Amino acid sequence: MKAKYVDNDITYYGKITSLQGINDAKAHNTLVLLGVSGKANIYIDRRNYVLEQDDILICAPHEQIRVVDYEDDFCCIVMTFSQKFMQALPMGNTAIWNQILYCEKVRQLKASERDLEIYKLYYSILGKKLNGLKEPVDVVIFKLMINVALLEMGHEFRHKSKENVQTITLGQKLLRRFIQLISQTEVKRQPVSYYAAKLNVTPKYLTTACTRFSDKNASQWIHNAVLTEIQEMMVNPDLTFKEISKKLGFPNLSSFSIFVKRNLNDSPTALRKKYLAGK
Repeated sequence: MKAKYVDNDITYYGKITSLQGINDAKAHNTLVLLGVSGKANIYIDRRNYVLEQDDILICAPHEQIRVVDYEDDFCCIVMTFSQKFMQALPMGNTAIWNQILYCEKVRQLKASERDLEIYKLYYSILGKKLNGLKEPVDVVIFKLMINVALLEMGHEFRHKSKENVQTITLGQKLLRRFIQLISQTEVKRQPVSYYAAKLNVTPKYLTTACTRFSDKNASQWIHNAVLTEIQEMMVNPDLTFKEISKKLGFPNLSSFSIFVKRNLNDSPTALRKKYLAGK
């Protein structure tokens, strides 16, 4: 599988006719398949899905995907997204995708006629953009367009998941409430006990539910939310690092800088410079 575009956040393959090596391509990322023609029998964690024309199939990080067989005329659009990218989606889209992938576990839907037309337009425009990624701003626009496409897709999946809400277990409901609570909490850098108290459960019970129904424990969910906030604030040049540090609940600028360097491999100054340059 040869990609048309690759960076630390996105691998965009475009249309392909063979899914050989798909687990290598997926690695620890979220995989999105859009059926163009033909049919493929695919297993995700021992559950069978048939990917046909106009279908959308999602495979979450750390899930194994196995293709049993596919027809000769099979073709689909393939792309993968890093967890960092999925955790930094705008307009609350991160919470929606977290609920879809880890709570409702809805993996497949048939695109509506209206949405299918929109996705085709996205694909056409993305293809044209890929042929002219010359300036940093072109990469920024390319990624923003993918953000918008995922926002559309996420809300369609969310609508589908509401049809299956009765199948959600108590643990999955708790995980969903926890994800929502994190997204609604102004200062997200809080101990697990803070969120557990808000949810009327023990920290141990909350951590157990998170670990069972997702690939992260409660502390990791909070940690990822803080990283998302940092990345969102970094692109606002009007916010000083001291202001960002205070908003995120760090005791001082030094501890904030150490956290950024340890988790994002750059100093706050270098990171902001990269983000503003679209890298």
